[in-house]
This record gives sequence, structure tokens and C-alpha cells, in this order.
Amino acid sequence: MVKTKLIHHQLLVVDDLEKARDFYGRTLGL
Repeated sequence: MVKTKLIHHQLLVVDDLEKARDFYGRTLGL
């Protein structure tokens, strides 16, 4: 149960990183 929470948290962090990278990529791309 703890491991599942940990994995879920990691997925959320990865998703946030992807969004941030996409956002910065588009901003700096301009």
C-alpha cells in the first residue's frame, strides 16, 4: 500500500516535470 502511494506520487512528479518542460520549451522556443 505504501509502495503504491510512492509510485503514484512519482508519476505525478514526472507528469509535472513533463508539463513544466513543455511549458519552458514553448516559452524559450519563442
